[in-house]
Amino acid sequence: MTDGVAVAGEVRRAADALPTDLARQLIALSRDGAPRDRAIVLAAMRTASARFWSLLDEEVRREWQGAPVWTHALAVRLTEGEDDLLRLAMAASHPSGYLREAATALLATTPDPVAVTVLALRSGDWVPVVRAAARKALARRLPAMPLVELSSLVDIAFHLDRRASHEWLAEAARDRLRSLTTSEVQAVLPVRAHRARRTAYQMLIESGQLTTPQLIAAATADPDQTVRAMCARAAIAGTTGLAELRSLAHGRTGLVRAEAVHVLAKRGEYAEAEALLADRSQIVRTVARNVLRIAGMEVLARYRALVDADDPTTGAIAGLGEVGDQRDAARLRRWLRHPQARVRAATVVALRRIGNVDQAMLLPMLRDNSSAVVAQARTSLLRIAGELDCDHLERLVHPETPTHTRFAAYRLLAAANVWQRVILDLRLYADSDERLRRTARTDLASWLAHGAATTYSMPTPAQAQLLSGLIANVRPIVGDRTALLLRFHTGT
Repeated sequence: MTDGVAVAGEVRRAADALPTDLARQLIALSRDGAPRDRAIVLAAMRTASARFWSLLDEEVRREWQGAPVWTHALAVRLTEGEDDLLRLAMAASHPSGYLREAATALLATTPDPVAVTVLALRSGDWVPVVRAAARKALARRLPAMPLVELSSLVDIAFHLDRRASHEWLAEAARDRLRSLTTSEVQAVLPVRAHRARRTAYQMLIESGQLTTPQLIAAATADPDQTVRAMCARAAIAGTTGLAELRSLAHGRTGLVRAEAVHVLAKRGEYAEAEALLADRSQIVRTVARNVLRIAGMEVLARYRALVDADDPTTGAIAGLGEVGDQRDAARLRRWLRHPQARVRAATVVALRRIGNVDQAMLLPMLRDNSSAVVAQARTSLLRIAGELDCDHLERLVHPETPTHTRFAAYRLLAAANVWQRVILDLRLYADSDERLRRTARTDLASWLAHGAATTYSMPTPAQAQLLSGLIANVRPIVGDRTALLLRFHTGT
């Protein structure tokens, strides 16, 4: 008996690829699963992505070809007016056009997001009769379709939009969206397909339905960068007064600030661009630099002056890192001792950008009390991991050291030498720190699976002796087979 909870879990986890036997499990569940199990799976399928449904349609069709007895039973059920939604969804992907047509006719009267999604798939069916039936059912339901069902339709419609057979569906979805109020469109928008969100927002912008505050809110919070940029441009485009543009140039949203700076510069207004050279947002700094360079300003000199100030901002330090060179290393290094962690972290990043990575300067920063600073120091030092003082890093891995420092030292040591990496993984295999323990175990397993066979160097005699003892220590945890495999690959 197929477990509905387990299958539902696989449905939720499926993304760009389906588990090998998921289609078979769904067909089995639709055939003889308990009502409770079928209901659990349907609940998961209601929130599945359009890509999931597109892949599932193909997989289910293949699976049905190997189940002639089930096909006969399904045909009988459909003839009798089968009303179980999971069975209908599986039948709608059957290789037989007659069964797909029968399932489509029954789904046409079923009010559920799953039914809508399956009808949407069949609206591009290669059999004209099936295709026409699905389109007729959707056209009849669309004018009064509940928003939860419409959300499913929009998701699948714009996912399939590039397929010639689904052009009708995409246009029908656009027409329905155009008829909605702003609040209704926004209720439909939380779909997974970014293309659907972009289309809906574009229509709202073109029709002038979104206010400037609504556009700014979308530019701030929407998960899709294209939508954020589109809304930022629209917010600025709808603003004509210089005072309003200046206000938006100092607003909370980076994309809006960048657009405002650009529009002001086109009007010959450069004060905001100069003021925002050291903005906290990289895109704002970039736009400000570009417009000022066009205007003939020397931005590098301006950044140097900002960093030489008594207390520069992180934006000024980041900006100098983006346009400076090795000559700026000294003026940046002084801020490695700044009392604020964000300034120290920004300084490490800026030094890395200009190509200044000095282990004498950065190794002490691995002991910084800020994990953000340590992470940036580690990223810089990874470039020269093979040149670092291993004894110093070994001391930083000791249990009494803060976790973020231990983790950074572990990464640097592991990057320096393959046998040092294996030694560390074995040492930390039973460490008291969960993060390090989990990382070490995952890394060792990855090395055994992908790197051990192509590691052509051999450990030194001292390393081999150490590895032998460490393998013996972890043998009760990893088991005899893995211990033997480790001994084989380490030559011990």
